[in-house]
Amino acid sequence: MKKMKNWLLTGLFFMIVSTVFSQGKVTGTITDGTGSLPGANVQIKGSTTATSTDFDGKFTLNSTTSTGEIVISYLGYENKTVKFTVNGGTANVGTIALSSNSNELSEIVVKSTVVDIAKDRKTPVAVSTIKAAEIKEKLGTQEFPEILRNTPSVYVTKSGGGFGDSRINIRGFNQNNIAVMINGMPVNDMENGSVYWSNWAGLSDVTSAMQVQRGLGSSKLATPSVGGTINVVTKSSDMKEGGSVSSGFGNGRNFKIQGSYNTGKLSNGLSASVLLSQTMGDGYVDGTKFEGSNYFIALGYSTKNDKHDFQLTVTGAPQWHNQRSTASTIAVYQQYGSLDKPNIRYNADTGYLNGEEYNIRKNYYHKPIAAFNWDYKINETTKLSSVLYASMGRGAGASATGGIKGKGYNDVLAFRRPDGLIDYDKIVAYNSGQTVTIGGLTGPQTRTKIGGVYQNSSYFNTSSNINDYNPSTNINTSGISQTSSINSHDWYGAVINLNKKLSETLTLDFGIDARTYTGYHFTVVNDLLGGDEYYDNFIAAQKPAGRHLTTTYPTDVQWNVFDKKNYDKVSFNSTGKVRWYGAFTQLEYSKNDLTAFVQGAISQQGFKREDDFVYLPTDPLASTS
Repeated sequence: MKKMKNWLLTGLFFMIVSTVFSQGKVTGTITDGTGSLPGANVQIKGSTTATSTDFDGKFTLNSTTSTGEIVISYLGYENKTVKFTVNGGTANVGTIALSSNSNELSEIVVKSTVVDIAKDRKTPVAVSTIKAAEIKEKLGTQEFPEILRNTPSVYVTKSGGGFGDSRINIRGFNQNNIAVMINGMPVNDMENGSVYWSNWAGLSDVTSAMQVQRGLGSSKLATPSVGGTINVVTKSSDMKEGGSVSSGFGNGRNFKIQGSYNTGKLSNGLSASVLLSQTMGDGYVDGTKFEGSNYFIALGYSTKNDKHDFQLTVTGAPQWHNQRSTASTIAVYQQYGSLDKPNIRYNADTGYLNGEEYNIRKNYYHKPIAAFNWDYKINETTKLSSVLYASMGRGAGASATGGIKGKGYNDVLAFRRPDGLIDYDKIVAYNSGQTVTIGGLTGPQTRTKIGGVYQNSSYFNTSSNINDYNPSTNINTSGISQTSSINSHDWYGAVINLNKKLSETLTLDFGIDARTYTGYHFTVVNDLLGGDEYYDNFIAAQKPAGRHLTTTYPTDVQWNVFDKKNYDKVSFNSTGKVRWYGAFTQLEYSKNDLTAFVQGAISQQGFKREDDFVYLPTDPLASTS
């Protein structure tokens, strides 16, 4: 028995020693053949041990086995598997060059020549393609643009950290200089070129493929694409028959549920596809709760001879999310964390009201888009593709207006609790006439009534609430309110493209692009925060008396986008009208390993502003020509 125990102890000791000596580090450098690839994913095959390469493309992995394989992946490049053997505690696999992957969209049915997709090793542009399977595998609970984080020359940031507030830069250019297109339709704001990804949060559920063309790409439209082009191809109605239900969980109580069903292409040529999803969570940053929905409906019909194909798609992603808009310094994050562990989740806009979390900064929007595609195969060498689309956006960004004796809601002293959160209860108390102590001011503070009521306005400091032409009147009565800057729009457009194969080597495209856009910009009052009324004196026709308003509007998502509500508008009210007419052409030469193309586009744009607040209706300046 004693000998058996000794053998057992010896064997156990041998196993421990073997395990210790088998542990080691795997190092190496990942490149694309010419330069380093920072952010490449490196994982030990068959385990959860993984890391990303640093700025110089270098990586270090801790291995618990003496031999094995690492799998290297990077968007836009082929995955590569490399064997390693740990000798002396370290295995250096050297410099590994990844090869650009195939951009062939073999799994994606792109019937329309309106959709500008670069072809596999053919179109001479810098391009990366991400397919639906990769999006589903790697995106998780991240925001849609973050799937591009490891794409060469693309920089993605979460901005303030609110749901959908991400932004993208390509080769140093911001989103205003990047053309974003969905099934060939431009989605950059017609007035300023911006892209708000919170309005497109549902795209991750319905995308078949997303392609990034870096720099001037193959887009034929006259679009702001000097930085690059992002082409999103959504699912079609004639996908393979079947359905699915899925759910996901993440940190910050992030939860998502999704269901979809596709009929497949029926014998009569009809097809349909439906997807519904819901997501919600607390957000990574404090006070950034969110909730969003997504719907996608596609109906299709193809003739038996395949000459005509019709697709009608409707998709939208109504959502609301609280934001972090007030910029804080590192010192502030350290103040509410520690010197070595700053509290990067700290949000200077959030706090408590009536015992519940409250954030005065909120975004809520619903921007559905409907498109009707018609593809007509005239003959073997000629194809006509058309898309008619419409988008109606309804929503706003809520923030604070006014001030209390020169102090804003986010003042570093006035309304801060010791934990750094905003004491919204104190703002309500002051607005409703109670005596409060305000940081940075001496002694207790009590507001006075005007006309027998506690009157809020947009005035920040000691200006009069009665007459904005007499700012010297010092009555210190302006309160703080929550208001929303409405930015709604009606957008209609059409793109028609004729594709003609002139010969075995030459293909000609030419077409037209027409758009009309009306943007509605004004402010409404959401919450008086204890005040009795809101005084506004910005309408030229009603000065100097101004208006006394008591109606408030909730910060709820408007599902019915056809309802143009009659709001009491304050501060500003203008309508922007944009008309866009363009023509484009492209000639492509392709033979063996040589490919080249030349493009040309021309557009005429007209912008008009109508403003019945700043100017009298009889003033010629009330409407630009």
